[in-house]
Amino acid sequence: MKKIKRVTAVFVAICMIFVFTACDGNEQKKDVMKTSINNIEEVDSMTSETYVEFAGTIEGQDVNINTAISHRMITSPFAMKMEVGITSDEGGKQQTKSTKMYAESSGINCVLYYQINDKWYKETEEGNDDFRHYNTAETAKIYMKSVKDVRRTGSDIISGAAADRYEGVISENDFKTVFDESDLDHRFEIDDFDDFKTSNLNSIFDGVGDIPMTIWLDSDNMRPVKYQFDMTDAVKIMLGNLGTRGEKITVSKVHMSTVITGYNNVDKITIPEAARQAGILDL
Repeated sequence: MKKIKRVTAVFVAICMIFVFTACDGNEQKKDVMKTSINNIEEVDSMTSETYVEFAGTIEGQDVNINTAISHRMITSPFAMKMEVGITSDEGGKQQTKSTKMYAESSGINCVLYYQINDKWYKETEEGNDDFRHYNTAETAKIYMKSVKDVRRTGSDIISGAAADRYEGVISENDFKTVFDESDLDHRFEIDDFDDFKTSNLNSIFDGVGDIPMTIWLDSDNMRPVKYQFDMTDAVKIMLGNLGTRGEKITVSKVHMSTVITGYNNVDKITIPEAARQAGILDL
């Protein structure tokens, strides 16, 4: 059971890397992607829901993990609220965990508030680099800049509205470059997993190749309303790169999708007083 919990924690960390790491490629994109990027340049706020699904086996035991992330964000002055729920089924034993996180600007700095096991912690980051990791509008824009080999493949109804579907890929080098520059690695240290704490986490992307991505753009205003990755093959390689101490792991499904549920629809984000009074988080 300890092995399963350890590998489960590693998988959740990998998922969060994909959620908060975006890559900025330099290739010229189709005009439709450029138009969509321009259409969200002046977004004041937005809401989104991200879902990550994992299915596989660890030590011969079936494991299913579903992660749901609800995100509300205001761009200026920056503030965000994130709620994370993780439901796992490990050999028929179900478990649910949830946590909350807030962030806000304080002058030129970023203040982060974490709720861990019902207790609040806070951390102040000098400068505002952390803002971009939690700015979902910027993440959507950068993914659209980075996707290559884009082609329109049809249309669907997303959140009740018509949306055009575009498919492409994100390259391994794009992910590696931005992750190496993002300073996100200190957020994903996991107890009892030495390789994950001491290795250069950039190397987890070695050999993953191109990662398939699909983007849906609202047919009326050309803003993104959904994007998703099929990370199944990539996570197989990433877990191997991490070195999981001999655990026998098979991966049958890893999908991540983000649905943008609204633009310019958040007036205020209130930080709980208990979070403001919290002790310093020792990472």
